[in-house]
Amino acid sequence: MANKLSRSIATLLTVTLLAVSLAGCAGTTATTTPAAASTTAAQGAATEAASSEPITIDWLAYQTSGQPNPDSAIVKAVEEKFNVKFNFWFIDNQSWDDALNVKLAAGEMPDVMRVNNLGNLGKYVDMGIVGELPESTIRELAPNYAKTVDAYDQNNMIWNATKYNGKNYGFSMVAIDGTYPTVLMWRTDWLKNVGIEKIPSTLEEFETAMYKFRNEDPDKNGKKDTYGMSTTTIQAVFGAHGILESGKAITSEAEQMATSIKDGKVVFNATQPEAKLALAKLAQYYKDGIIDPEFVTGENTGGYWALSHSFMNNRVGVTGQVAFYHYSPPNTAEGEAGGPCYKESISVNPDMKFEPAVAFAGPNGQSGTESGGGLGEKFVITTKGMEDPNKVKAIMSMVDALFTDEEYSKLVSWGIEGENYSIVDNNLQRASATAAELREKGITVFFFGSGSADLYKKYMPSRYEYAETYAKGPGYVRPIVPATETYSKNAETLKKIYQKAFIEIITGDQPVDYFDTFVKTFNDNGGTETEAAMTEAYNKMLGK
Repeated sequence: MANKLSRSIATLLTVTLLAVSLAGCAGTTATTTPAAASTTAAQGAATEAASSEPITIDWLAYQTSGQPNPDSAIVKAVEEKFNVKFNFWFIDNQSWDDALNVKLAAGEMPDVMRVNNLGNLGKYVDMGIVGELPESTIRELAPNYAKTVDAYDQNNMIWNATKYNGKNYGFSMVAIDGTYPTVLMWRTDWLKNVGIEKIPSTLEEFETAMYKFRNEDPDKNGKKDTYGMSTTTIQAVFGAHGILESGKAITSEAEQMATSIKDGKVVFNATQPEAKLALAKLAQYYKDGIIDPEFVTGENTGGYWALSHSFMNNRVGVTGQVAFYHYSPPNTAEGEAGGPCYKESISVNPDMKFEPAVAFAGPNGQSGTESGGGLGEKFVITTKGMEDPNKVKAIMSMVDALFTDEEYSKLVSWGIEGENYSIVDNNLQRASATAAELREKGITVFFFGSGSADLYKKYMPSRYEYAETYAKGPGYVRPIVPATETYSKNAETLKKIYQKAFIEIITGDQPVDYFDTFVKTFNDNGGTETEAAMTEAYNKMLGK
């Protein structure tokens, strides 16, 4: 096997890259000289090309923070390994649904794509865009992936995520990081500047900090130009009142409305009494000026989705809805350069100080932000891709290779060893790069959103020590509810009613008691019907 890998890669890389042979089968790291280290992973990724012509795959199975370079060594290695060619689709991640829908409506479609909003799955199926992918087919073509899902999946969340009307239409990855809730990032320099010694852990302490951030010049520039919070911290306020609700869902089309299970029924969180309590708080915060009046437009103005430009540009003192590793400092969880949001924030504002914390507790001791429960990103093969069984086989082989070939998994997840990353004392150390630069090189373009959970645990022990320290706390996990025709029919209307009402209540255009009118309007325009259909589908999924 090692000889085949070496022979194949020799035809792939230029003479400036030193060729070495693997010391054993896939999963065994070769011993290399420092000069050859940068090519080891690329060599391990390539296998002897098949004699048939390569299959061309229209690829949209990645987060589109940057356009992949089709001539990069990583892209070429993946093409060589699976005897394929890639036509990379690029969809603006900030307007994914709108931009993608334009292409889909025009009859254009990739072969495989990421499902950014699971609520769209039913619509895609009804439009004839997504092909059925039975679990039996997945188990046949990607048996090692299936074994990994079986080992990590809880309550069949991962297996059920891409089901619609009792049939499966895609696959989801295991996201070990998703077992931790999102965190709040606090400007600890601001806290110190306003006389607060510890990160708030209760709603009362949170409010004290918010008002001080607005009124006591935390950035010491002599101007009243700072606010306590914006869009992403809204989730923690709802969490302190016992319910999951997202500021991003309130202000953006990209995130679906949250649901939960109450008395055995699927309900929309937006219509629950707990939501009204949280809205009353938020309306008071907005009236008092501690919520950024531009919260409706969000905190991110472009680039990597998790960045908060409001946070890094001294506008707000806390941000949220990010994973623990996004802001991790150097030499902890993300290696020498630190997490992607850490790197970007420090480059813009070198003097800022920040630290993560779990959500603060409300008056009844309730707290939490969203946890993914181990469910990773979701992907589908389109009906166009399904027309060619060889494409389906190639795509699922790429999935399975993440769990069978350690060298390949390292390559597509982290890049070329010695160039994009190194392993020091069994810990991954990544070279500094933006999300766009990674995508351009082909890194994280083929790892389906999370790669191998076992690989992460093996080479990133400090990452999870960091997670246990700063992100170990309560989280709200959305139930996996199969997509239904009723949801697809009503979702757009319900989302508009919900967003309009919540924004008007928060900004004071409507009183808090308008919430009761909103609930009736929501339910009369499909909310009750949709909840009933989701409950039926949920119970069917559980075999009830």
